[in-house]
Amino acid sequence: MAEITRAPGKDTGILIAGGGPVGLALAAELGRLGVACTLIEARDGTINQPKMNFVNVRSMEFVRRWGITKRVREEGHPENFRPNVIWVTSVTGHEIARLNFPPFRDENTRFFSPASDCLISQYWFDPILLAHVRTLSTVTLRHRTRLESFRETNDGIEAEIKDQVTGKTEKITAAYIVGADGANSTVRNALGIELKGLAHMQDNWHVFLNSTDLIDIYEGKLGNARFTHLVGPEGMWGLITSINWRGLWRFSAPPPKDESKENITKMLYRAVGRPFEFELLNASHWESRKLVAETFRKGRAFIAGDAAHQNNPTGGFGMNTGLGDAMDLAWKLTAALQGWGADALLDTYDAERRPISVRNVEEATRNFNLPRRYKFGPSIDKDTPAGEVERDAFKQSLYDADIMRHHDTDGIAMGYRYASSVVIPDGTPEPPDEVRGYTPTARPGHRAPHVWLSDEVSLIDKFGDGFVLLDFGGDAAPLVRAAAERKLPLRVEKIDNREARDLYERKLVLVRPDGHVAWRSDASPADALAVIDTIRGAIVPGARAKVA
Repeated sequence: MAEITRAPGKDTGILIAGGGPVGLALAAELGRLGVACTLIEARDGTINQPKMNFVNVRSMEFVRRWGITKRVREEGHPENFRPNVIWVTSVTGHEIARLNFPPFRDENTRFFSPASDCLISQYWFDPILLAHVRTLSTVTLRHRTRLESFRETNDGIEAEIKDQVTGKTEKITAAYIVGADGANSTVRNALGIELKGLAHMQDNWHVFLNSTDLIDIYEGKLGNARFTHLVGPEGMWGLITSINWRGLWRFSAPPPKDESKENITKMLYRAVGRPFEFELLNASHWESRKLVAETFRKGRAFIAGDAAHQNNPTGGFGMNTGLGDAMDLAWKLTAALQGWGADALLDTYDAERRPISVRNVEEATRNFNLPRRYKFGPSIDKDTPAGEVERDAFKQSLYDADIMRHHDTDGIAMGYRYASSVVIPDGTPEPPDEVRGYTPTARPGHRAPHVWLSDEVSLIDKFGDGFVLLDFGGDAAPLVRAAAERKLPLRVEKIDNREARDLYERKLVLVRPDGHVAWRSDASPADALAVIDTIRGAIVPGARAKVA
């Protein structure tokens, strides 16, 4: 590891409030970069009510960067599992429609990535990430510790934290604080940042259960299913979700008036269409929301994940959007602590991540509203000619609503792009921002494309430690000298690969630590210092260069 980056005179460089997946991801990336940080979490790290069950392909690229892909995939659904989506009157009743997907072993990688989606519950994802963070010497973890309050000083943050076991309070100082502390964020509330949107869209309820008997029923009737939507005369009345295809399930429905075990059993038997053996674990209520914070930064404080944006889980965007927050923020905080990043660079965290959050929250809301377009009927669950007609009409309404868009979201995962003051446009037209489709491009602001350099090494494996200047035959020297003058970490990678050269389209391509393209050209810039000063946030648009 490189020299540890600290905040002189402070207890820690970055104080992270919240030890869920987003807080852990931020700690993992800061720790990998050698930044001293402290993560505090009021809970003990145990996951009782997992909210997440899907890690998309872009997030799995981050997992690859941290070196924990094997463990994550092993703890997810089996590699021969097919994540099908099915609509039925009950598991053993009428099948109305289905979306079939290939098994994970056949989709180990995509043509545009060295990674692929993974169905793994927060039950296992968080502990794997936590175990990895524990190996990082620059990260201090403090569970059962709550953030009580904080204030900004002239050169940092002073926080009061409380040990939940002993009741002892203490002060801790840091250069910056990040609130990854969930929907009811202490950090966001202390900053007075408002959430914009819909705070309440729908009340929801679910139960977790164990049942290997249910696996046998599925395999005898429907085969693999990630989601099983339950359809009745009243509409979409329930959902069965496979958590690991080893016996753990989640059953979701509108909140029942009677939450007794007897009534829950009755609901589950209706969902399956027959009695079956199961162990009831726990139940939980939650709200569907459509919210994005009005800003993601105030002074030396930042918010990320659910503290900054909240959406319905329709599409699986929540945690994955939060991991994107962490990756964007980590390198910018590192730059600030190391002294080569100007304060305006930190402002671009809000400028870059908030539009992506709005985009993803809107798409989740669109998916949430889809059932309003489905056609139901009083005989839809009946074994009659009228029931058959109604089931056919329902199936057609799924197609009319473009249901595949809900479950095929490579464009959301990979196609987001940044247009901020630290991205230098090259005049090329912006491609469409699609939900399903994704076409790799090295246009500034976009994720730098993947190309295999060997059987095991992807071009994106070269990114992450400072800036990387991809040299496809240009003159890299002026930018190297300018970076050295500003103490900006820059490494040159000479690439002799025709596929990569054709995909990146320019002889020189400058890639940020988070893997997004900052600048590209066939020729060295006339003012290399201006390029370096721009990407480190030292040039305000429309103003002359200013050295921080």
